[in-house]
Amino acid sequence: MKKLPEGTIRVHSGTKHIKHGHHPLSTTRGWIPYHRYIYHLFEAQQQTTCNRCQHEIHWWDDRPKATVAIIFKDKNQQNTDFNNLEAVCLWCSSFISTSPYTQPEHQQALETYGHLPPDQRPSKTHILIEEWGIPVNDILYNLEQHRQPLEPATHVN
Repeated sequence: MKKLPEGTIRVHSGTKHIKHGHHPLSTTRGWIPYHRYIYHLFEAQQQTTCNRCQHEIHWWDDRPKATVAIIFKDKNQQNTDFNNLEAVCLWCSSFISTSPYTQPEHQQALETYGHLPPDQRPSKTHILIEEWGIPVNDILYNLEQHRQPLEPATHVN
């Protein structure tokens, strides 16, 4: 397989990725979701708390994955403008998606569990199914509706 040059942009599952092998956020294959790259470029040193629950977040740490997610305020994954991006913890991120279970449910869950650190809170799925009784099929149907095919890579000069 041919190695792609630094700066190559590709779209995978509806999200742009940039090839940047020496960046601290890049995967072992050298790819970074473009929105994470942009947010990190402008805000990484200043952002230390989740914009929703105010708990501490980390770009990377001793764990296998970071504790920060970058979300699209307008829910448009193609809009990677810095002003459309927001840093949140992984728990809050699970509520802020294209699913119909968003703002009211997130606010209610924060009122109940917001005092706990995100890694000690129950999962969104547990809350929706076990505590609130939302049928599993409703959640699975919604996930299937938002899958997008892989698009070919392009190079940006």
